[in-house]
Amino acid sequence: MSTAEPAKVIAVVGMPGSGKGTFCDAAREGGWSVFAFRDMVERKAKELKIDKGPLTLKHVGDEMRKEIGPDWIAVEAAKAARASGAGLVCFDDSRTEEEVACLRKEFPRLKLVGIFADKPLRFQRILARKRWDDNVTVEILEHKENAGGAWGIPKLLEMADVRIENRGTLAEFKARARAVLSAL
Repeated sequence: MSTAEPAKVIAVVGMPGSGKGTFCDAAREGGWSVFAFRDMVERKAKELKIDKGPLTLKHVGDEMRKEIGPDWIAVEAAKAARASGAGLVCFDDSRTEEEVACLRKEFPRLKLVGIFADKPLRFQRILARKRWDDNVTVEILEHKENAGGAWGIPKLLEMADVRIENRGTLAEFKARARAVLSAL
């Protein structure tokens, strides 16, 4: 495990469909190591021999928050980042204030990057991308929206050190993401 402090550390937050994954893709392309909170939950589900599915993963995440603590995903992600020895660290998809507080304690120079996009545009993107964990009804998207609010994503967006609007094309957003990453 590396004891060297990463040169730069960010945590990416945003509502479902806002462009967090695209931002993290740009980070990877720029040499950042990305530690997705979803991966931590998937590992725990695999350890518990639970099949992977969007509602199952949400359940595993919620149960582990109750059993281990509200910041358990951040603790695991921080351990993974430290163990990697990466100099540029990007945490993908923080959802609670406890998670961000944990990351800030571990990495005091952490910058919170908020990705913003309007709800109709986000829903349109989710319906179009057909990712394995996307449910393709507006009703389920509304449920995800409400769950995001319950986790505290809107509060994290208010706390963002860096704000990125994602209302244009994919190419425009990736260019904006690269510019932000370079400026950090």
